[in-house]
Amino acid sequence: MNPASGWFTPTRTFMAGMALYFLLHSLIRVSFSDSLELDEAEQWVFAQWLDWGYSSQPPLYTWLLKALFSLLGESIFTTTLLKNLCLYALYVATFGLARRVLGDEQRAILAALSLLLMPPIAWEASRDLTHTVLVACWVPVSLLVVIGLLERPSTRGYLAWGLVTGLGLLSKYNFSLHLAALAVSLLTLPEGRRVLYDRRLLLTLWLAALVYAPQGLWLLEHHAELARGLGKLGIARTQVSLLPGRLIVAIAAYVAPLLVIVTLIGGVRLPLSRPDVPTTAATRLLGRYVAVIGLILLVGTGFIAGGHLRTRWLFPFMVLFPVWLFSRIPPDCLTPLRARCHAGCSGVAASIILLLMLLRIPGAAWTQKPTDINLPFNAVADSLRQAGFHHGVIVAANAHMAGNLRYQFREQALVITPHLGFHLPPRLAGQPLLLFWEAEKQTQMPSALAEFARDRLGVAVNALEPHYVLHPYRYSDGLQSKMAYVIVTAGAS
Repeated sequence: MNPASGWFTPTRTFMAGMALYFLLHSLIRVSFSDSLELDEAEQWVFAQWLDWGYSSQPPLYTWLLKALFSLLGESIFTTTLLKNLCLYALYVATFGLARRVLGDEQRAILAALSLLLMPPIAWEASRDLTHTVLVACWVPVSLLVVIGLLERPSTRGYLAWGLVTGLGLLSKYNFSLHLAALAVSLLTLPEGRRVLYDRRLLLTLWLAALVYAPQGLWLLEHHAELARGLGKLGIARTQVSLLPGRLIVAIAAYVAPLLVIVTLIGGVRLPLSRPDVPTTAATRLLGRYVAVIGLILLVGTGFIAGGHLRTRWLFPFMVLFPVWLFSRIPPDCLTPLRARCHAGCSGVAASIILLLMLLRIPGAAWTQKPTDINLPFNAVADSLRQAGFHHGVIVAANAHMAGNLRYQFREQALVITPHLGFHLPPRLAGQPLLLFWEAEKQTQMPSALAEFARDRLGVAVNALEPHYVLHPYRYSDGLQSKMAYVIVTAGAS
């Protein structure tokens, strides 16, 4: 079939197939549980109000979720729809970049499908990530814009670069690492230096600053929230050590399955460095970028206490690996049979992921290891209503508890956590107050929650007797969840 004719072109088939794939993810997510994963729950807390910032993460994802809530209503489906729209955009953006770099529609599709062969991207992103998925979308987009400037500089291109830069910084702060790697990579190329030395770069910087400035000013006023976020990352001020082994293991989690499949399909002697591999400004930039971001990550891990590195931190940068990999494979090595085998492996991976997603919630009945979304928050909310709490202010010990209670009570309650105390309403008089925490490991009120209730709310926590609610996990009747709460009625604090 002529790829340029008919409706079922390779590009349209790829787009439709990925749309169906992520639609199935959305339907599976809403079919088995109305409890929220950790990142989902955090977003339900933040989406109660519009602000320039919420915590240690930038606000763009929350803004998008709140906008979608206003259009489609507050629901689990709306929550998972945004996530899967972002994932769909990531695959489409990767395809667009690959087509620009490789100049070949078929190889571009295979490069984008290769994301399905990278477990942290294919599985973890669909399970429970938010800001990381959004910022990953901007990485191939920004590289695509810059490649356009390499080939044909234009004022519109510089403005687009500024807009993407601002949006990337509003998505997640580690986008700054991508910008640093991109700038250094451009400096190493003659055509890249021409792009950076062009006076129109001032338009890029001006627009990026304009987009990001309000959130930056918010950070200056709420720097404590950012400090707490850095504390969660384990940033060490006194200990610096280079531990490349941990970084190599984290990178291998992404690329090992893909490299194995490419090697098996292409043959053990698959040539990744033959001199006849065509090079362009785009492929040279991509190659420099991969080297520079690797060096930045290697140095960065030295500032993480104990060398602790979470695999998901590499997510935004690893999405470019399949494009780079295919740029190193000579076009004549990718025969039709090999292309079909690679696409088939991607399809098998997608099917396995969908099956695991389908089984992971009801599968708790067999594994006896329930997940966060096996927690029975609907039953917990019913118990709280029976105990007398129907509306008011809820202060939960953490974002996971808070977001799930926010989902259950919706507009009937304002829900915060101790680290979101700056969103506490100025007047609490006459409003019932619910203090809530998970009691499976800690039956008494957590210290952070107790201090917040005592210092910020004036509640005599020592005089309060906690109450406990026990409900079986979803699909695991033999396992009991244990939650604790204290209801402070009007005038009782």
